[in-house]
Amino acid sequence: MPGSRAAMIIERAPLPIVEVQGSAHRVSHVNSAFCRLLGKSREDLIGKSFADIVHGGDQCIPILDRIYQTGEAVTHAHEDDSDPASTLWLYAMWPTLDANEQPVGVIIQLAKTANLLQHTVAVNEALLIAGLRQHELTEDAVKLNEQLQAEIAERRQTEEKLRGSEERFRVAALAVSNLIWTNNAEGMMEGEQPGWAQFTGQTLEEYQGYGWAQAVHPDDAHPTIHAWNAAVAEKRLFEFEHRVRRHDGAWRSCSIRAVPVIGGDGEIREWVGVHNDITERKHSDEALRLAMVEIERASRAKDDFLAALSHELRTPLTPVLMTAAALETDPSLSEDVRHQLSMMRRNIELEARLIDDLLDLTHIIRGKLSIAPVASDIHLLLEHTHEIIHSDGLGKQVQIVLRLGARRHHALVDPTRIQQVFWNLLKNAVKFTPSGGSISIIVSTTNDADDRIVISVQDNGLGMSAETLPHIFNAFEQGAIAAQHRFGGLGLGLAISQAIITGHDGVIRGESKGLNCGSTFTVVLPTIDAPAASASAREPSELPTRTLKLLIVEDHEATRQVLQRLLTIKGHQVTTAGSVQEALTIHRAERFDAVISDLGLPDGSGLDLMQQLQRQRPVPAIALSGYGMEDDLRRTKEAGFFAHLVKPVNLDQLRQLIDQITPSPP
Repeated sequence: MPGSRAAMIIERAPLPIVEVQGSAHRVSHVNSAFCRLLGKSREDLIGKSFADIVHGGDQCIPILDRIYQTGEAVTHAHEDDSDPASTLWLYAMWPTLDANEQPVGVIIQLAKTANLLQHTVAVNEALLIAGLRQHELTEDAVKLNEQLQAEIAERRQTEEKLRGSEERFRVAALAVSNLIWTNNAEGMMEGEQPGWAQFTGQTLEEYQGYGWAQAVHPDDAHPTIHAWNAAVAEKRLFEFEHRVRRHDGAWRSCSIRAVPVIGGDGEIREWVGVHNDITERKHSDEALRLAMVEIERASRAKDDFLAALSHELRTPLTPVLMTAAALETDPSLSEDVRHQLSMMRRNIELEARLIDDLLDLTHIIRGKLSIAPVASDIHLLLEHTHEIIHSDGLGKQVQIVLRLGARRHHALVDPTRIQQVFWNLLKNAVKFTPSGGSISIIVSTTNDADDRIVISVQDNGLGMSAETLPHIFNAFEQGAIAAQHRFGGLGLGLAISQAIITGHDGVIRGESKGLNCGSTFTVVLPTIDAPAASASAREPSELPTRTLKLLIVEDHEATRQVLQRLLTIKGHQVTTAGSVQEALTIHRAERFDAVISDLGLPDGSGLDLMQQLQRQRPVPAIALSGYGMEDDLRRTKEAGFFAHLVKPVNLDQLRQLIDQITPSPP
């Protein structure tokens, strides 16, 4: 411990302490308590040999010599026989060390007492050594302190004084790797602060009082002083952050923590504080924040890209889907042709659903996957899926066998979503089953003990390894076979299927005995009673009971032509426009019962068009768009559209919406 630091500790100690140096053991420093004990001034004591200033001091000389040789702390007791009260002089002595850990002096704590047992004296001396020596408490000292607590009850007053000193050094020891400083009871920095001086480069005169604030960043100095004064006034823990100018001129971010040291009388004796340089942590936090901003930006860009891609892929499907849907109800066509058209329509709808898989993944991540449940026949959905996949199986000479044995096979589900699951499972089974021979895929249904329907898709294809199985429902996961690049796909089907089945309160699981041993996927769904029977064939819609004047605004020519032809066949008067300006011009000249508008137009947005039409003359409107995110639906509603259909447009949905519109009065 440097001499200046030792002097500070000695002066502030509540018990009599003296420091001696040299072979003559001359006094180099004494505290006020020591002066009071001997009834002498510092001038009377400094420079004198310890043997000359204390009764029985000559008996301590051999002990002091031994401390210089061994570097060990020693306790000693001397009974003053000349005193009728049998005064006992108690000594606790330990060395002060230089940078090479060699003794350069000895600190002596002296106590004068009477009628105390020698053992109690040793306990007191051990506690003094533990509280004041410059090294950390050794493990043995801690154990000794714990063992002897019960034996020092009669010394409560001395223990209370020691506790204050021990607390101060305990706090400092906890923060020894950081910048330590002390302030007086009023919160003013005083005395030497080597840690602060080394870090900031300030001199003793510069940092005294509130001078330390000159090393604090100008923007932080006043807030720091204000918060510090409040903590001092309220005698509470102080925690703060500010920037401090280092000795090389660099500004460093620091966290501060300071605690008051409370004396036995309940009053603050001083403050002990720690500055911790957190500049690197701040830089890391900022780098992390910027990374999160970039991730969010990239995520938004990804969502925008997927939405735009979805729009571009959906738009061409609309005229094909609407034409197929219209023709499959045409009684002039043969039943076989209408059946083929029905299968074509379902394929187009599932193709649109496949396009939506990427957007579905975004919805799943955000917990916003939409499900519209209705009473549905699971067997019928499996048969429809089989019709779609059947040709794929024939191409590989793989037979798909349906064994639909479930007694209860109706469920409250979103039929499009559930058919999406079945399509994924059957498509995977065909994809990963080798060609040729009598290889088959078994699709079976049963009911379990809870009357749930259990759908099983079993193949004897490539199978899955034990390592792959736990990950098969992760997005973009295709197991060990993915590296072969032979089977295509993005690895989204099973992840989306799991989210869909979970959203229906169901269960989906996959099993395999290993590679080349086939796979079995099982879906379990709650069932409901079969609804009342309804017509199985789709009957052609009757002409509407009222004719509407409709304005169709669509820049995709094929879609515009198909909409015009199909709605005209249904008896409506249809006018078309291909741009915002053309639609505004037509709307000013004529009165329409409704407007059906695309949102992406060459000279503006359908949202802008709707707002201008509503200012001209309010009119019911239906939005058509390849965009179907939550924000898209919200914006169309705010613009004044009463419905939003996502392309490819389902003709029956469009008809139902048109039938809700009342003709405008002439």
